Amino acid sequence: MKNGFIKFLYEKGFVSKKDNLYIANNAFKINAIIKWCMKESDPAKLASYVSLIEKYLSGSIDMCLENDKLIVQQKREG
Repeated sequence: MKNGFIKFLYEKGFVSKKDNLYIANNAFKINAIIKWCMKESDPAKLASYVSLIEKYLSGSIDMCLENDKLIVQQKREG
């Protein structure tokens, strides 16, 4: 499944690859969120998390983990 996330991010242009290394501007946060998502067994919830990751990478929301909970905030324009 982790390879699926990497493939998704790579296909969307959020991750680049150099040799055997994947590079992302928000690598640490995305890695933590991916590891958290890997615990999810419900495919519907997992799909919604992937959508949130895409929104985070596009800059429209901010996400963080607090006490093993995913916190999502809409970014304000301006």
